[in-house]
This record gives sequence, C-alpha cells and structure tokens, in this order.
Amino acid sequence: MVDSPARFEIADNDGTTVQASGTVGLSTVLFPDPAQTPIAEFLIQCPVDQVDTNRLQVSLDGGVSYLTLYPGGHWAWTPKGGLLKQITLLGNVASVNYEIVANLEID
Repeated sequence: MVDSPARFEIADNDGTTVQASGTVGLSTVLFPDPAQTPIAEFLIQCPVDQVDTNRLQVSLDGGVSYLTLYPGGHWAWTPKGGLLKQITLLGNVASVNYEIVANLEID
C-alpha cells in the first residue's frame, strides 16, 4: 500500500443562515432588512402554488436590473466579492409568493 498525503477538511461554520417567505407586490421587499453582513449564498424560489401569471423579479444591484422567476422557478447562487448585502424582490402583481434562504458571512 502506498502512502498518501494527509487530507484536510475545512468546515464553514461561521456566519448565520436566515430564511424568509411572504408575498411581494408592486413595491419592493428587501432581504434581509436591514442589510447586514455579506451574503455568501442564497436560494430564492417562486413557489408553484400560485397563479401561473405571477412573476417574481429578483435584483442583486438595488433594483437596477432584474432576473424573472416564474412559479416553480428558483435561483441559487454564491455571489463573489463580498459586496452583496441585500436582495431586492418585486412582483408583477399585488401578491406574488416568494421563499428565500441565505447564508450571511460574519463581517
């Protein structure tokens, strides 16, 4: 049997996981509110149990540009640079359901 180099496992235990769900309409919802520490990862979904014409719009740049999610759609990402501290949500009608979970860094 051949010797192999030692293996190291690094665990990312620092920071906080936050979760929210609700509805958003024609006025934006900010997550988290207030902005806290950088967002390390997030998962946003537009739940399937709503009207087919509902659209959830998600912005990472304060509402300048949006990515659109249809019911049943989701977006998971690991933002780079440590600058993203808040996500903007917007609906195309009065009550668009959303669900979001994010890992926040410690600073």
